[in-house]
Amino acid sequence: QTQAVVYLSTETNKQNDEEAEVNNIRRQVNELRKTLGLKMFNKVEITFENNEYWSNLSDETIMMLTSRLVANVKFIDQITNGFTVSTFNGKSINVQVTSII
Repeated sequence: QTQAVVYLSTETNKQNDEEAEVNNIRRQVNELRKTLGLKMFNKVEITFENNEYWSNLSDETIMMLTSRLVANVKFIDQITNGFTVSTFNGKSINVQVTSII
């Protein structure tokens, strides 16, 4: 019987933290899609409220989020009818998910 030992580093860096946050936001938005009765093949537009949270992320990270959501993504100044997703650091992001016909 062969045994293997695996060593994992628990240190993180900014890139790892941002990628984890992208996956966290993506997961919550996909849950919203499911709640709204939408499937992954339904075309949707996802609108995020533009706030200081986004200015702390790199352009590369925002592009990564956009590509992983598989949707049209836009940012506007204020969302009045929408949902709230939470970041790992306790920030709230307002978001709308709209089906595109």
